[in-house]
Amino acid sequence: MVCVRCTMEALEIIDKHLERSTREVVKVNIQASVGSSEQAPYISNVCGKIQHSSKNIVREEIAHMQHLTDNGFGTFKCFYSPLCNLTIVNSGILTLFRGARQSEDVETVIDHVLDRSTITEQTIHMIVASARLPYSISTQDYHLQRAILNDSRWSANIISSISDNWQTVRSYRLESFNEQFLQSLGIESTYCKEVLINITCKGSVNMFMSMHNNARFYVGVEKKVMFVFEFLFTIIRENS
Repeated sequence: MVCVRCTMEALEIIDKHLERSTREVVKVNIQASVGSSEQAPYISNVCGKIQHSSKNIVREEIAHMQHLTDNGFGTFKCFYSPLCNLTIVNSGILTLFRGARQSEDVETVIDHVLDRSTITEQTIHMIVASARLPYSISTQDYHLQRAILNDSRWSANIISSISDNWQTVRSYRLESFNEQFLQSLGIESTYCKEVLINITCKGSVNMFMSMHNNARFYVGVEKKVMFVFEFLFTIIRENS
């Protein structure tokens, strides 16, 4: 039986070590603080774009709810909601959506804000999944590195190891996924161009899947690609 007091003391020592220096991280694989538990992958962001045939794309009764935002790229019309956010670029023929947790929410917001008769195409360019391991890990765990970098089902490389909010983060980029592997999961290669994986020393895992330019948006698309996220999380969990 693990001594909770000893575990807490060990974690405090590890945290202090990580704050002093990230040049050398000692492998850690002990239970995290009481109350921490594993979180299977879940969708945390769905992003894409909508092409329009004209500039008059916003429903008249909703137009007064827009917020104008200026930055170095121009002026944008923004609509915010708990389900997802819409950003209309200054040309008026392109709308970006992001912040959705599921594709159904995107469709709901579109129905409330936009004139569907102006929509010519809907594509998706990124889906983000988050997860959590039930224990702290070393972000420089060479066993995990070998498992990710040497897998023949994709081409992978280490992007960086940085400190973010006092946590050490190791990033991997996976690309050139084997088409047979994707087909075995029921996924078209169009929907998985590359995956960026961020793993923190606290066990948090964020996976960013980028799509090819012509990846069609449809209701349920995030459920399809979830198989890839679950597969990658299993690799991380079994090798850390």
